Amino acid sequence: MSMFEKKCDNKKEENSFQKEVIEISTKQASSLISCLLVLFFITFIAGYYWGKKKNIIELQEVFDQEAVADKIVYGLALQNQQDILELDSK
Repeated sequence: MSMFEKKCDNKKEENSFQKEVIEISTKQASSLISCLLVLFFITFIAGYYWGKKKNIIELQEVFDQEAVADKIVYGLALQNQQDILELDSK
């Protein structure tokens, strides 16, 4: 076998192992891209509102903790003031 015949045989083998290509029309590609964009947009909006809800819950917890702390400080201050008034009256 000559060198030329070996090269031709290799080309035939390469052609037989080529993968099949999926061909889609421009309309199908446009539809696919638009569907993906809509899916990404919906995911973004859902994540936005989920994050907003999570932040509101965290902020509410902070306000509740501060309110409890304020009530404790107010109670202690009131008690301290009453103790001072009792000492002054004696």
